[in-house]
Amino acid sequence: MKASVLRLILLSLTLYFGNTAKGIGQPSCRSTEFRQEFLVGNGGQFTAEELQRFETVYQRLTAEFSPDLDSNTKVTSTCSVTRQVTRQSSVLEENVVVELYYTMTYESFHYNVTKYPMLLQNWTMNNLDTVLLKLQTVSLNVTGIFVPKRPLILKDPSTTELNCPATSASPTLSPTTSLSPMSPTTVEPTSDKSKPYNMYLCVALPVAIILMVV
Repeated sequence: MKASVLRLILLSLTLYFGNTAKGIGQPSCRSTEFRQEFLVGNGGQFTAEELQRFETVYQRLTAEFSPDLDSNTKVTSTCSVTRQVTRQSSVLEENVVVELYYTMTYESFHYNVTKYPMLLQNWTMNNLDTVLLKLQTVSLNVTGIFVPKRPLILKDPSTTELNCPATSASPTLSPTTSLSPMSPTTVEPTSDKSKPYNMYLCVALPVAIILMVV
């Protein structure tokens, strides 16, 4: 009987502190800005709908370079285009060069994603043909692609890569389109006043059972 009571105490304490630990965990998060040039054959900028398709393609690239298992379900990947600049191609007259400025944000409660932006950049540099094919598959009239770089308009390179606040606890596969920079949203932690009372019940109840048995 005493052994059963002790097991009950251990189970109660495990459940309580296990739930408490889940509530205080902080996600790993990293947000990095890139600029990248594309050869576009339609002679103009990307439309808002085309930018959404572009964002979707880049969000799904996480599964290509991530070293972590189940990154497609345990990592939130968000691509947000903030600006596009066009100029005439000096090589192909029928094409224009569209330079996109976009921010890649990665967040996970399961994996460390602080190196994800660097992994994306390195993987893209070595797989330009694959990325081009993916963009063409979603009906973007892209005929050429250049390597992604960090913006040159910022004097401090460290400002292109920032830790970001938690905004979501589950992966987001739908694209987020924004043609102007957005301010980060900070989620204030909420206190749980019932925790001390719950802890009292988890400890006091098994102790009371022991006193009754002894």
